Amino acid sequence: MKRLLLFFVCISGFSLAATSQTLSISCTVYFENNSPQLTAIEQHKLDSFIQFIKTKSTITSSLDAWCNESGTDRLNQELSEKRALSVKRYIATLGVDTAKIQSTAHGKLNGSKTDSLSRKVIWQVNYPAPAPEPKPATTPAPAAKPDTLLSDTVLEIGRTIVLKNINFEGGTANLLPQSKPALEELINLLQKNPSLKIEIGGHVCCYNDMPLSVMRAKRIYDILVSNGIDASRLTYKGYSNTRPIAIDSDETERTKNRRVEIKILSL
Repeated sequence: MKRLLLFFVCISGFSLAATSQTLSISCTVYFENNSPQLTAIEQHKLDSFIQFIKTKSTITSSLDAWCNESGTDRLNQELSEKRALSVKRYIATLGVDTAKIQSTAHGKLNGSKTDSLSRKVIWQVNYPAPAPEPKPATTPAPAAKPDTLLSDTVLEIGRTIVLKNINFEGGTANLLPQSKPALEELINLLQKNPSLKIEIGGHVCCYNDMPLSVMRAKRIYDILVSNGIDASRLTYKGYSNTRPIAIDSDETERTKNRRVEIKILSL
């Protein structure tokens, strides 16, 4: 289970970091070889990212662009500049004020001659951390153990199971920290039942966003594969907001709808 400790690495293209005073969130978009043009899926990453950050008070914002090593230094520098400009122009069409975004073209990323993941632009946004909540006057009771229920679930073909406590930040495919125990249990379930095949279903709240629901399902798929689960046992699918399990009346209820389910395909 050692590799699972890394599951918050930015598989979907979003990542979140924090200090005591600020939060830093980033979106990474990738490019085809020798191209500065954003593909539709990378545009959608930016769409969803903006849905999240538009509610924040931005402190600083930056774009950093790279290429792989396949071209000359001059061409790589020019291409990385074009990629940064492509992102800046696209987010400007979505209402983002790009005047204060610091843009840096780095040219080639050393050691990346055949690495498609080096053809990228990272958009980082820093914003104030929320004020800490006051400590309660009395010591609260110990938190209950997360109730994922997978170990007690009767496995039946066609059954759909909500993966409790696997949830996401609004507008992103970033997993919330409480997702880790449920992911570990899902991996254990698949390891103990080597013939089990499942569909991973991604869901969103609030508005129709099919690509984001697919990204959430794909996020779980990638984590399972990276932890040794054979990809032939897994499929993933997005359902947008068509199957809510709660009313989107407050953040607690919306979190329930930003979820992943599994459907048992065969045993």
